[in-house]
Order: sequence, then C-alpha cells, then structure tokens
Amino acid sequence: MYTFNHLPENWDLKEYTPGTKDKAHDQWGGPRARRLLGLAYSLAFLCLLRVDEVLKIKSQDIVLLDDNKLQLTLPFRKTSQFGGESDF
Repeated sequence: MYTFNHLPENWDLKEYTPGTKDKAHDQWGGPRARRLLGLAYSLAFLCLLRVDEVLKIKSQDIVLLDDNKLQLTLPFRKTSQFGGESDF
C-alpha cells in the first residue's frame, strides 16, 4: 500500500481541473485522502490506538514541531475503561 500510494500519479498534489469529477469513480481517493489515511494508520500503529480512538483525533490535536517531529495530544485517556474525556 505504501509503494502504491507514493507513486507520482497517486501522491503528487494536482490543481483541480473542471470535468475531472466525472472520472472520480476510476480511482479511489486523491493524494490528500491517501496522506490522511497514511497518517491515521501510522498514528494507530505507533500509539496503539483502536479505530474509534483514531477517529476522535481532530486536526487541532496535532502540532508540527519541525520537519521531523509532531506532537499529538489525545482528547481522551488511554487508560480510561469507558473512554472518558481527559481533564487537562
């Protein structure tokens, strides 16, 4: 999946051109969707998150520190048995 998603025709961001909406059924997702899914899979694996936990993460929970680092603040506690919100 990584190799396929990183092919230039699947990864490079392109300008919108009118008339391409009808051809959307030929290819699932665009470069932005592929990048977001790659991020979700990586976060789930690295942080040992379940699917419902990954789906709770919002864009404001992710901060880019520099080119090689990002900070993720989870909006919940991993140790909460019933998935309660964090207090801080």
